[in-house]
Amino acid sequence: MAGQLWLASATGGYLANPRLSRSIRKEASLMCKFRQFCRLEPGYGKGKGDQILIDRFTVLQTAASTTGIAEDKMIPESNIIIQQVPCKVVEWGIGVPYTAKLATLAEFDPQNLITRALRDSEAETLDIAAATQFRATQVYATPTGTSISPSITFATGGVATTAATRNVMGFDIEEIVNYLRSTLKAPPYDGQNYICIQPPEFYKTLVRDPDIRADFRYGDPERMFIGELGKWCRTRFIEENNTLSATLGTTAYNAEAIIFGEDPVAEAVALPAEVRSKVPTDYGRSQGVAWYALLGFQIVWNTSAARECKIIRLTST
Repeated sequence: MAGQLWLASATGGYLANPRLSRSIRKEASLMCKFRQFCRLEPGYGKGKGDQILIDRFTVLQTAASTTGIAEDKMIPESNIIIQQVPCKVVEWGIGVPYTAKLATLAEFDPQNLITRALRDSEAETLDIAAATQFRATQVYATPTGTSISPSITFATGGVATTAATRNVMGFDIEEIVNYLRSTLKAPPYDGQNYICIQPPEFYKTLVRDPDIRADFRYGDPERMFIGELGKWCRTRFIEENNTLSATLGTTAYNAEAIIFGEDPVAEAVALPAEVRSKVPTDYGRSQGVAWYALLGFQIVWNTSAARECKIIRLTST
């Protein structure tokens, strides 16, 4: 038919313009949980060089007598070994340029939208950097055996040495916590509990274990960590989906996790993360905004020795 039609712009479509929704959606932010467990190094900041040396010391090299000291004998003497590990700071950041024309004509302020995305980028990037140090531990654990007759294999060379043969179970948590307490003698993170950071697939598999499901509860409702799901076997479980693998190494079994005690990773901050506006160029036509930080992370005890190692990585070849 002839006449005015919405079908074509020239005959009617131009009579109305598509409207922008007043509600702007953004992609979901990832759950970033590692950085909250890093110990911020005191006494370091701007004007202090590009690294801080962290002093760490061993226990006495000679144990005291467990049978007492005879009256005619002198008190035995010993010493400690002092070591240093450097925590180096590097630059981090990313920016988004935009034009003055866009800022002038856009219905929404582009800088506000970009800033929200930059905040997510900052959190995710620095959390991955922190997680990299947690994953640098020398002690690995791998679920082996079967669900009926489970076993677990520990490796102390900084790499998994065997392939997983099943999904994670409560058995694995019990064995890892026992290894932390009895073999490594690592103190709990909060004085009573160890911390387990894991992806959703790990938790989903773990709670299918009837022993865990019946006893899973909050460790300290008054002081919960960000992302905390609950407590079991003297372990507080924290969920994240930013960096850990949903599978055990190259296998199809669920899933990687990091379990640790007190003082696992240090953080040195010369300049905290901040959002910066670009100095306009081309007579103000070229603009931009970025996040920037100058900081670093470092595993404190990169060793498998008892009373030193604080972290176990649950994974597979």
